[in-house]
Amino acid sequence: MSFKLFSRLTTTAALFALCASAQAATKQQCESNTVVPVGYLTIATGVADASCPNRKATRFSTPYNGLMIVKPAELQHFMPPYVVDMHNVVGALTSYRITLLKDNTVGCASPALRFMNYITKPAGVVAGCAKTGPGVDNAVKYYQVMYVEFARTPGSPGVVRVQLNPNNGPSTYISIKTTVSLNGGTQSVVKSPITNGGSFNLNYLAPDYVALAAQGANFTFEVQTFQAQTAIAVETLTATGAELLGQ
Repeated sequence: MSFKLFSRLTTTAALFALCASAQAATKQQCESNTVVPVGYLTIATGVADASCPNRKATRFSTPYNGLMIVKPAELQHFMPPYVVDMHNVVGALTSYRITLLKDNTVGCASPALRFMNYITKPAGVVAGCAKTGPGVDNAVKYYQVMYVEFARTPGSPGVVRVQLNPNNGPSTYISIKTTVSLNGGTQSVVKSPITNGGSFNLNYLAPDYVALAAQGANFTFEVQTFQAQTAIAVETLTATGAELLGQ
């Protein structure tokens, strides 16, 4: 079978994290330069550096499980995604241990980090996380909203397969936008709402495009999951007309 998995990002990121600590790179730049290097997180500020105008520098590192950082807000849009799983307070200095985000990861409730394709639920009290108050959970568990793949057995039509996490709320539904490209032109159609996961072929998603698939068109499927009216997950898959027709 030919698969294009939604979880490929998590799988690739996990493999990256396994060896990242041994290969982690660090950089140091003067505090006057406020731009964080791409792919790096801040691990120390106010570092003595006589070559800087104010003799102070900031130190950065590429991420890995267990790295201690000082600016957790940098995680919000970082890829691959990491979350805080421990606070460390030494005097007036607070640092944050990070771990790679995947399904069922437990992280600290503070700082509050929200990511597309993940929802959170309270996960009790964790000793390493900041205290929130009596009877209030200070940790959350992250759940991957959906798993999406393009699945094809040789000789059989390919399908867009969607599995929803059972931890999603009752008002969750799926929308699949099918875009076809042929001879430089494109057109799209949306199938929504789809209330349950399943395997969806082209005849179900866009029956008017079956003839275009036979002509050699290429297809893009944008799969979104909504909670009420809010999009909480999105993934894009591609396929050829031949794959969709099982040729």
